[in-house]
Amino acid sequence: MSNSVENTKAAHHEGGNSFHDIRLDLPASYARPVPAASRSFRRPYPVGKVRLLWDGLLQKTQLSQFAVGTGLRRAWFEEFHEYWLNCLGGRPLTPVDFHQLRFHYRCRSQESQVLEWDSGSQHVHNWQAPHHFSGTLNYVYKCAHQPIQLMKTYPYFKQGGKVLEYGCSLAPMYRAYRRYFSHLDMQWHLADIPNHAFHYSRYIYSQDLPQPKLHVIADDRMDNPVGAEKDFDLIICCTVFEHLHAPLAMAKYLIERLSPGGVLVFDYVLSGGEGLDTIAGVEQRQDTLRYLRDNLLIKVGTLDHIDRGLGLTIGRKKSS
Repeated sequence: MSNSVENTKAAHHEGGNSFHDIRLDLPASYARPVPAASRSFRRPYPVGKVRLLWDGLLQKTQLSQFAVGTGLRRAWFEEFHEYWLNCLGGRPLTPVDFHQLRFHYRCRSQESQVLEWDSGSQHVHNWQAPHHFSGTLNYVYKCAHQPIQLMKTYPYFKQGGKVLEYGCSLAPMYRAYRRYFSHLDMQWHLADIPNHAFHYSRYIYSQDLPQPKLHVIADDRMDNPVGAEKDFDLIICCTVFEHLHAPLAMAKYLIERLSPGGVLVFDYVLSGGEGLDTIAGVEQRQDTLRYLRDNLLIKVGTLDHIDRGLGLTIGRKKSS
């Protein structure tokens, strides 16, 4: 099938509009092709280094949030606007429109009820509700004014490394690689269920040269999301475990797919199981963390208090 601009446009449910009530039909949208790879993000090392130092200064002084909020920094908006216009078929926006829409959609997406997670299809369905489009807007905004995230992960970006960013949403670590470390020849795999935010990632990142491998985790592949792929040097799994239908099984799966001495970057939010956090994520939390503690040499963070909230943790796979 040709991947013309027309063919890559998203599908919509009936009702809604092209501005403040986008209602994506995600199953139909994911069935459509993505744009062809067409643009290189590769830059020499000095360019990435200067960008990292400059963005670090702006982020530390909170000037990046001001620049994003006022539209002084626009690259993030131009990227989103391409997706909004060419893929979603939305009406033209200004940065001010974006921030107003972000607030509007966020108000509509607040929920605290406990959802049903009795099957893979129900799990995916929960994430595909149209009001969760708010997550895309929130992630775009966060990545715009906080381009440097999980900075302690950066030393593990290595020449020739094979990386999996699992449950990646907008894939902030891959975005950091594109912007700061593109001189490194790394093989990236991005994986998530067919939700709103990953639809954005799939559209934008498919145009990259070289192109990352995009794994759309259908409901019948949730226990084996990357198939035969293995021997990852680095796996990133942040703000993910609390959302999974089987976090302990997935922890074992990810450890098995690490290369000898490979590194896992993770956290685990202490949750009550409301909204998009699963009951399994609550009930299996301590067993999952015990398993990770037994199979990793912790380099950053600690697993000494698994009954508490867990921030950024980095561990190296133990020798078998």
